Amino acid sequence: MVITAVYSIPSILLFYFYGHLLTGMFFESISATVYLQLLWPYFLFHFFIIPFQAFLIGIGLVKEAMYHIIWSTVISYLVIWVLGSMPSLGMLGVILGMNTGAVLSASLHFFSIKEKLSLTLRPKYLK
Repeated sequence: MVITAVYSIPSILLFYFYGHLLTGMFFESISATVYLQLLWPYFLFHFFIIPFQAFLIGIGLVKEAMYHIIWSTVISYLVIWVLGSMPSLGMLGVILGMNTGAVLSASLHFFSIKEKLSLTLRPKYLK
């Protein structure tokens, strides 16, 4: 997970702070930069979903990994449909739905691993 953080966090920061330069190469719209910057949770959590999923498969929780993906996809699509169809939100609602799905999937994976291995979030020196 540390290795994933080493390459994911700088790339997310690059997308966030230099989004106007990156989107300017492809689009003539300032809203593309805003959309890219709002998608940082989606990208960040997707960097961690793949190692979490591999870890779940490795410890024998294949069924749980599949259920997590199914549930997060269903909830993500529902949020996209509800918020994306609101005229006041539009594309922002779609982005919120995408972020919701990524955060939910990563959280479900993480808490399943935590429960299976009896991990705590508290550092050892605080016990």
